Amino acid sequence: MADGDGEVLVLTNQDAAGLLTMEECIEVVEVAYRQLGQGVAQSIPRSRHYLPLDEAGHYYWFNNIPGVVPAFNTMALRVDSARVRLHEVNGQQRMDFPGDFAGFVILFRIDTREPYAIVHDHALSPVRVAATSAIVSRRLAGASPTTMGLFGAGEQARAQIAA
Repeated sequence: MADGDGEVLVLTNQDAAGLLTMEECIEVVEVAYRQLGQGVAQSIPRSRHYLPLDEAGHYYWFNNIPGVVPAFNTMALRVDSARVRLHEVNGQQRMDFPGDFAGFVILFRIDTREPYAIVHDHALSPVRVAATSAIVSRRLAGASPTTMGLFGAGEQARAQIAA
């Protein structure tokens, strides 16, 4: 972490991938959830904005999610910018992302209020979600689970299996 020197570390998805082991990711996510449960950390619900584009069902999509974890002296703001297609599948509203999207997590030091890192979030998101699932699974599965079920595919599924 930067020490208030004004430097901002920028990490691409390639830089961020594999910086921490899955076990380390699970540990830090667990600390954040513990502090959230204690009322020390704070988070507010994500805010999503949809702006209709020229094609039916296509929108410009902006997503932002803030959270503060004092244990890490960090406030994080995730922002995503994308083109999204909304459509119905089996009675459920679904989102497809034609093409790619830009997503970043900006980290600020709580004590100095300075940004210290900007990280592309494609590598982070599956790991964050999988770490959360691992924490819950450990609490619910008992001491020696032997079987796991998983519905899904892609990056999220690979991360879930690793966690």
